Amino acid sequence: SLVVNAAAALANNLKRPDQLQVLYGLMSEITEAVSPRVSTGTGADEPNRPWRVLLLNRAIVATRSLQPKLMEEAFDAIVDQLPDDAPTFFREGMEQMEELSYPPPVRAVMDRYYQQWCARPTLH
Repeated sequence: SLVVNAAAALANNLKRPDQLQVLYGLMSEITEAVSPRVSTGTGADEPNRPWRVLLLNRAIVATRSLQPKLMEEAFDAIVDQLPDDAPTFFREGMEQMEELSYPPPVRAVMDRYYQQWCARPTLH
């Protein structure tokens, strides 16, 4: 949890997409090195469990890096490992797209996941 908190603090201080891309790489190395027991361990309902915080923050860092490929990788991890968090994450992500004027390729990735996880089905 110290490592997760340190990564989050660093992410909050970085502004340049290239710096955020490097941080994303480091966060990905952490996710790959973590024991599967930690990622699926007890406390799955705790919102501040380190694994959940790491995956959500990594997805935020990927978005801020402006790299669609990294976004897709991070978003897929949320969908696969935190499906209960996916709708809220993508809904809030779309709000950020509007507020912060992200470039079209970044918006397109967020919109695709938003449509899949948040859009209500309509009757035809």
